[in-house]
Amino acid sequence: MGGGDGSGFEVRILGPLQVIHESREISLGGPKERALLVRLAVEAGRVVSTDRLIEDLWDGSPPERALDTLRVYVSHLRKALPGRCIETKTHGYVLTVDDIDVSRFAALVSRARAEGADLAARTLRDALALWRGPPLADVADQAWARGR
Repeated sequence: MGGGDGSGFEVRILGPLQVIHESREISLGGPKERALLVRLAVEAGRVVSTDRLIEDLWDGSPPERALDTLRVYVSHLRKALPGRCIETKTHGYVLTVDDIDVSRFAALVSRARAEGADLAARTLRDALALWRGPPLADVADQAWARGR
């Protein structure tokens, strides 16, 4: 349970963004930093290009120094999050986190498909309990999030 380096935190995006570390919610800063973390969490474990992040964070209308601003947001998140969970890659960033609610949800649904009716019903209730509101609630107004 933690960032790829064993930092022990959980990312929740099945509702408003929450990051939980040692049973406490981490404060993540402003809306753009939060949107950046949600965007990376949706693609957890995969590189998201800086071009894609800039396009998505500013809905196709980035400011003149968007790349510099993006780097500042990444820096803020790295300071707020435990461990080294946001890695810089050649043309982007990757979030490395072992515990993300959407992955647990998918695993529970998959497990329920293989179980008998009574056990499957209990497993599906556990999966539904992970939902705390509309998914990606922090970024629901952004174009990239609408189709997810």
